[in-house]
Amino acid sequence: INASPKSDYLVLEIGASKFNDIDHLSKIIKPDVGIITNIGNSHLEELKNTNGVLRVKSEIITHIKKNGFLVVPNDNEKHLKEIRSYLSKHNSIPNSLSPKEVVYSGKVIVDSNS
Repeated sequence: INASPKSDYLVLEIGASKFNDIDHLSKIIKPDVGIITNIGNSHLEELKNTNGVLRVKSEIITHIKKNGFLVVPNDNEKHLKEIRSYLSKHNSIPNSLSPKEVVYSGKVIVDSNS
């Protein structure tokens, strides 16, 4: 990466064609913000289906810095349910996000049950 040390911000796109790709890269990057832009039919050779795509893209969640946040698309209720479930399961991980720190398509959703 040819970024200036004086830069305040750096936007990186990371992708995956197999499981653990995003896990590996996000461990290195340690993002303040994670954005899942699309959960579609790409890289299905290894990931098999959109559930696999969702699973590999969710690998970023545990590496987002404390006080960071996650942005996800809200166009598929099944995927939102899976992301919420993943967040609930990983809530005990240090620096992990809680469901209150997730932005859905630019609208902050606060779970009153948390």
